[in-house]
Amino acid sequence: MDKKEILSKFSTDPERYYKVKLFENEGFMRKSCTICKRFYWTIDENRI
Repeated sequence: MDKKEILSKFSTDPERYYKVKLFENEGFMRKSCTICKRFYWTIDENRI
């Protein structure tokens, strides 16, 4: 399995693969970049 396949699989179930207690406790949210469409975590709800 290559990196592209792993990212695709993990993106289908982010709650299982990416969410950690720290993100939840600190108020992070998962967003998608409007340019490249990749996901990232942020605490800034206005970030695009």
